[in-house]
Amino acid sequence: MLSREETWKRLVQINAVQGEMPSEQWNLGGADLTEADLTEFNLCGANLSGVNLSRAKLIGTYLSGANLVRASLNKASLINANLNVANLSEANLTEAYLNLAELGGANLTGANLTKADLPEAYLIGVTLTNACLIEADLSKAVLSGCSFQKANFARADLSEADLNAADLSEADLSEANLTGADLNRVSLRHANLRGANLDRANLSGADLQEADLRGALNLTINQLSSVETLYAAQLDAILENQLEKDYAHLLNKL
Repeated sequence: MLSREETWKRLVQINAVQGEMPSEQWNLGGADLTEADLTEFNLCGANLSGVNLSRAKLIGTYLSGANLVRASLNKASLINANLNVANLSEANLTEAYLNLAELGGANLTGANLTKADLPEAYLIGVTLTNACLIEADLSKAVLSGCSFQKANFARADLSEADLNAADLSEADLSEANLTGADLNRVSLRHANLRGANLDRANLSGADLQEADLRGALNLTINQLSSVETLYAAQLDAILENQLEKDYAHLLNKL
């Protein structure tokens, strides 16, 4: 990672900023950094609100605590970037590369991550309420404790992801790949899981109240026997009949 001084010097060279390096928060708000090479820059706490970073190289860049509200990062390369506690609300991250990125505690409320690459990304405690993650790759990502209320994961790859204690209430997980995912103690209230692949997914303690599980693939009675509740959930007839026979208490109101 570059020093703050070297980072400022490089920003001056590409006309992103002018003058001496300020001691207070750096303000790059509204700048056009399309396709800029910001590899390993130190932009900790910088104001990048509304900045155009489309197709920019931010590999290993330090953006912890940065303000990236409504920033355009579509097709940007953020591989191994540090975005811990950054504010990315309403940011455009479509087709962005976030492999191995750290986003602990980041705010991605309303962000667009359609077709984004986040395999093995670290997102503990991230807020993704109302975020769009259609066809995003989150395989093997660490997503424990995240808030995904009303997020759209349609056709997303969440295979082997760690979603322990995450809040996915009212989320759209239709046709998502949840093979081997850890959904221990996850809230899936009112979630749409129609056509989702739940092969070997851990549903222990999961709250599936009023969830739609019709057409879910590779879902077994053994998986459902360990959930917290299935009250008012929508299920395929075969599974519902088995539950009524052997685990009727799971269908009752808590």
